[in-house]
Amino acid sequence: MSLVDRYVSCGTGAPARPAARPARRVYLDNNATTRVDPRVVAEMVPYLSEMYGNPSSLHSFGAEANAAERRAVERLYNLVGADDRDTVLLTSGASESNNTVVKGVFDVASARARKTGKRPQFLTSNVEHPSIRNTFRHLERLGADVVFLPVNSDGIVTPSVLEKAIDRDRVALVSLMWAYNETGIVNPIADLARTAYACGALFHTDATQAYGRLPRASASCRAAGVDFASLSAHKFHGPKGVGALYIRAGDATHTITRAAPLLHGGEQLAGLRAGTLNVPGAVGIGAAASLVSDDDLPRIRALRDRLEDGILRRVRACSAIGSRDVRVANTALTTVDGVEGEALIYELDRFGVAASTGSACASGSLEASAAVVAVKGAKSAHTAVRLSLSRFTTPEDIDTAVDALERSVSRLRSFTTVLV
Repeated sequence: MSLVDRYVSCGTGAPARPAARPARRVYLDNNATTRVDPRVVAEMVPYLSEMYGNPSSLHSFGAEANAAERRAVERLYNLVGADDRDTVLLTSGASESNNTVVKGVFDVASARARKTGKRPQFLTSNVEHPSIRNTFRHLERLGADVVFLPVNSDGIVTPSVLEKAIDRDRVALVSLMWAYNETGIVNPIADLARTAYACGALFHTDATQAYGRLPRASASCRAAGVDFASLSAHKFHGPKGVGALYIRAGDATHTITRAAPLLHGGEQLAGLRAGTLNVPGAVGIGAAASLVSDDDLPRIRALRDRLEDGILRRVRACSAIGSRDVRVANTALTTVDGVEGEALIYELDRFGVAASTGSACASGSLEASAAVVAVKGAKSAHTAVRLSLSRFTTPEDIDTAVDALERSVSRLRSFTTVLV
């Protein structure tokens, strides 16, 4: 298989081929990516055609692009609850933002370790996104001491577990996801950040699944006391390929500015990130940020509950993961006894319903979901299906999905000898 085939197959071992399109399609995989809002597209289009200047250029074309960049960043400041003293850095997405923080802090901590002889400690959880988990595994090979914390039966990392694991003499960074992409369960980020700070650690959160899913006040970086936060536009109806990194003023800014940049090159973005800025993408993430509204959440939550109730009522031997009051508004993760999650995803697709078994970035992995194991046990690890909604989801979508799930499970169970 060629490298291109491996790329398009997402690691599954076979080239991706489009299935025949059903008459009606329902998209319930919004934790993987969302539809770009038409209002976002409308704001982006001029910067793909008429206003195409380089924002670093001194002429009027460049000035137009620079002004668009600044407006986008202002909108992001508002979305994440940043202070004027803080920094919001435009990136290609949360994966780059995550790498920038983790590798940047490691760079500075390693320099300090060479003087003190103390191996730097990093803490994260065993259910993080691959862009965090695999970056820390890379750091382990470079000599870092990385502690992978377990989540409890409620699917969260508790402050007490974090505090017990921290070595105050060596700790450099704690990185924990704000809302887990698989389960939708929300970590007590403010409490965890306070614990890390009290122990002398910087605190980073992958906040990709927070925006557009939690109330704005509940996802304020300043209010939560986090040092760094990563986000991606395509998770809240912006374009793919653009994201942001929040950097709190003070120790966090001091650390990142001392670290070697992830990308070497020009002096764009105060030397923190090289490369010509993706102006249409910047406009897109800014526009998407301005459209995130708490007004959408009650309707999305009600549809999510309608979906979950319908599944639990019509599909026997299945259960929901995570209490609704500790989950983001749009996510339902359900285990279905006697049915492989991946088989169920393909079957649902035959009926025109798009869902997933968890993180899209780990879809080629056969590794058991640590999040599902923690909450439901090893027996349920490969039986989960995740359904995630957006502002564009309709009641008709929900009813179609429940019907498709019932029919899909019935068909798949007819092929197996496992009794459920």
